[in-house]
Amino acid sequence: MHHDGLQVVQTDGCHQGVAVAASLTLDNTAISTAAGAKALIGKKNSADPNYPAACMAGMYNLIDSAAPDMSLLYTKLADPPICGMRMPQIGAALKATDKTCVLNWINSVIALP
Repeated sequence: MHHDGLQVVQTDGCHQGVAVAASLTLDNTAISTAAGAKALIGKKNSADPNYPAACMAGMYNLIDSAAPDMSLLYTKLADPPICGMRMPQIGAALKATDKTCVLNWINSVIALP
């Protein structure tokens, strides 16, 4: 879906609303604006209590401007991901075209002025 020129991927409720997973809000309000999306560049991950060694707080950038394909928002879509559980946790893994859409969105965020 396009909103304000950015591609937005739905998060099935886990990262929106009052009780967001990993203290990470990814609803349309938070990431569909340039300022909201750009706030994810260089933002470090929070700790994953289920995978303390692999996902310690601050190990990964949510959006990595130096290596977009290593952005945690993208690598969490792999099966298995670099840390923690694959996203989305509920349901099937995203198709390759959907993963490409996420990577394209990450690159579009990095390119924002």
